[in-house]
Amino acid sequence: MQGIKNVISRGNSSVALLQNAFPKVDAFVHWTFVKGVKLIPVLPSNNTKYNRPLGRTEEATLAEIPRLSDGWTVIDSKDELPNGWDLHITPEGDSYWSDCDRKIVSHADPRKPVIANLINIAYDDVRNNIQDRDDVEIFFNTSQEAPETPTTGALEYYVVNHPTRQVFWTEDVKVDKIGVGQVSSLAQLKSALTPEYWTHMDYFPCHRAVDAAAEDELQNVLRHGAIGNAPPSMH
Repeated sequence: MQGIKNVISRGNSSVALLQNAFPKVDAFVHWTFVKGVKLIPVLPSNNTKYNRPLGRTEEATLAEIPRLSDGWTVIDSKDELPNGWDLHITPEGDSYWSDCDRKIVSHADPRKPVIANLINIAYDDVRNNIQDRDDVEIFFNTSQEAPETPTTGALEYYVVNHPTRQVFWTEDVKVDKIGVGQVSSLAQLKSALTPEYWTHMDYFPCHRAVDAAAEDELQNVLRHGAIGNAPPSMH
């Protein structure tokens, strides 16, 4: 795989680290390794958003809601985010992070140095493979495939192309491995992946402004639906 060849050609200790972390030889066939980071292609629908507890998982220490806390202008100074990162709360109460400068979204906490380092390494590799794509967004999340250390770990990822409303990856991905289902043509593959784009938009709704064209399209869809449901006398 090209990612492995790149690691080997660097002549550093990454290969030894990878062999120690991932002893199964066949693992090298399916995934890309970048400087000790294992990149795992996933679908947006593989996201564990609704399988995770909402909010914080740390020990509860807040006993009461502060008075007049409707604006939330100040939230825990100890939780200051790294430069470029913002924290978002979805309508369901879930949280995620975005780096709008680099166009990254993640459920992994970038306040943790190990996580931030893994994302930085993976981002550089993914971005190098899509230098000609401007309006794209990269999703990263931690994985149980490998333990997190300062130099090794595993990140799930996919890339979203907003103009085409598609998801893609920087490597060839086996259809049966990722769970798309059986397809017999590129047209069918596009149809199978288009809903994945909207799943991504549903899971990460807070950091992108809705443009006027999208609003017009939504209004037209709603009008079409309203006409279809209207009584015959109103047609």
